[in-house]
Amino acid sequence: MRRPNLASKPFLNTRPVWVVSGVIWLLALALSGYSVVDFLSVRGQEKDAGSKLLALSQKASLLSQQADALNRELSRVNWKKLKLEVDSVAHAASQRQLRWGRLLSDLENVTPWDVRLLSINPAVDASGKVTITLEGVATSREAWLKFLGRLMEDPRFANPIPRQEEAPGTGSPMGYGFSLSVTYNPEVAT
Repeated sequence: MRRPNLASKPFLNTRPVWVVSGVIWLLALALSGYSVVDFLSVRGQEKDAGSKLLALSQKASLLSQQADALNRELSRVNWKKLKLEVDSVAHAASQRQLRWGRLLSDLENVTPWDVRLLSINPAVDASGKVTITLEGVATSREAWLKFLGRLMEDPRFANPIPRQEEAPGTGSPMGYGFSLSVTYNPEVAT
């Protein structure tokens, strides 16, 4: 029996090399497949993002055109006239905040039985101060002065100023005619 000469034909164990090479090839193949799938999904997302970007740029262009149109409209606005209109609307709104029920109740409390009010005309200025112009008829001058005195005593009414007085028969056949203005403050507690 002959002994093999291992020096002339060395034994090379290539199995681990082939196994490692196969694993590396399988790993490379798996990573390549993953890269292809990832590339295709990213490409789809990129197309979606591109279409969204196009839609957003079209929307931005449309909004820019609308903003330009609105700016052209705003440049044609007469701002001084608009301010006057806004001030008049604000004045009307402040007058609408006047509580008529409370005003009439307060006037009823200070009006004597022998005085009849013919006209009640409130006016609210920009600061919110309410001035009431009253026109009425009293049975006598004493009734008219009694009404004026009650207005002076009531803390909700201030500065009653007589504007006009008419004796019976001259222009007021029903009695003693009068006109006055008074400041009204409904917030004052009595």
